[in-house]
Amino acid sequence: KIANFNLYKNLLQDVKDIKFVNELDYCNFIPFRAPVTVKKLNGLCKYLENNSIQSRGFFYPLHNQPCFNTLNIINEYPNSNFLYNNGLALPVYPSLKEKDIIYVCDKIREYYK
Repeated sequence: KIANFNLYKNLLQDVKDIKFVNELDYCNFIPFRAPVTVKKLNGLCKYLENNSIQSRGFFYPLHNQPCFNTLNIINEYPNSNFLYNNGLALPVYPSLKEKDIIYVCDKIREYYK
């Protein structure tokens, strides 16, 4: 998973519309997926889907859940809102092939041209 994550980072490092989550030196980072923030999230997701690439956005923020509607706290967590609106999770599962990651990265690069 880490090798796959690093391959994404390497292949997409010069795409200015994509930012990778920073890994902290004092943490043991093992990616569930490859989390990135992107510009034009909805457009990119549709483009990937049209090219047979399944992707996921970030999880829906807890403070936006319906049970908290009466608290009026939707705008109190701007980082969570930003990540939900701009976060993309790319696959890193262990059996993912290098050629598949290259294909995904090629399509992402194509979208941002």
